[in-house]
Amino acid sequence: MYNGFMNTATAMIWANLEQVEMLKGVLSHGGIEVIGAGCPVSAQSGAVAQGFGCEVQNDLRHMLSSENPDVVLLAGLGDIPKFRVCISSKWRDIIP
Repeated sequence: MYNGFMNTATAMIWANLEQVEMLKGVLSHGGIEVIGAGCPVSAQSGAVAQGFGCEVQNDLRHMLSSENPDVVLLAGLGDIPKFRVCISSKWRDIIP
């Protein structure tokens, strides 16, 4: 049950290609539908989105400012070493 209704939570994912299978399992187990995905390596964004079966997201800033997903999961941040995994909800809370 999500928000008191039988709705599916939605997510946008920013991940490295090698993380897709693991994240698909975790999100599937939680009943979360991926509606967009991208990658810090822009040439791999299409493959990441294809792995999740969703729309390609090429701009992390746009993804974070979008009101569409319930959750934005940042699993691969490329050259930003301080935050390797964090979650941002539509309320913009970030958990390092």
